[in-house]
Amino acid sequence: MEPQDLADRELRAIKKRLCFISSTACVLCIVCTAATLVLVFTHRTGSPLAESVKEHITQRQDAQSPLCTASRKVHAQLKWCTKEKHSSSTLLWKKNSPLHGIKYQDGNLTILTKGLYFVNCHLHFAIKDCLKKEEDLRTSLIVNGRPVHEMLYTLWKNSTSCSKIFRDQHFSLQIELNVFDNVSIQTNHADWLNGGLLADSIVFGAFLL
Repeated sequence: MEPQDLADRELRAIKKRLCFISSTACVLCIVCTAATLVLVFTHRTGSPLAESVKEHITQRQDAQSPLCTASRKVHAQLKWCTKEKHSSSTLLWKKNSPLHGIKYQDGNLTILTKGLYFVNCHLHFAIKDCLKKEEDLRTSLIVNGRPVHEMLYTLWKNSTSCSKIFRDQHFSLQIELNVFDNVSIQTNHADWLNGGLLADSIVFGAFLL
């Protein structure tokens, strides 16, 4: 084979390689340009697919957000403190379980997260004394020193006999509370609370909905 023919073949092979590389590069450029245009057009027009993907990502981020997770755990559940001397109308409580997002001190729950709360309270009374006159049994939910919900029951004097009287008062309601609101329970007859077998059923709680 002559040197001239060998050189021509090598030149043709090099040209084929260069042509293949150029064609591949052109195809890749066209694909990238088309993909970029589709993304820009989709972003500007706000297609349902783009909105759906965006909403899904946002929901996952919200679900994994520490703040959202903390909000679902905001609660307090207290039981009546039978060991404390109740010198005032504000009832004192003991913490049998950890409080989350709410602080307790001296009968008051201090709200640390604003929101809609489910507040509940259940009291058991045992009146052992002979009533000399009609007595009103009043229990109040106090927010920042003001009653926002009250329960009232009138006990009548029994002139013929003197017997023990049992009475329950309870409530459960939804209420909007702000940060640093103080919530407590007051009753005008704390000395009538049943400190026997039903003492653990005297409870007070608040839960963020």
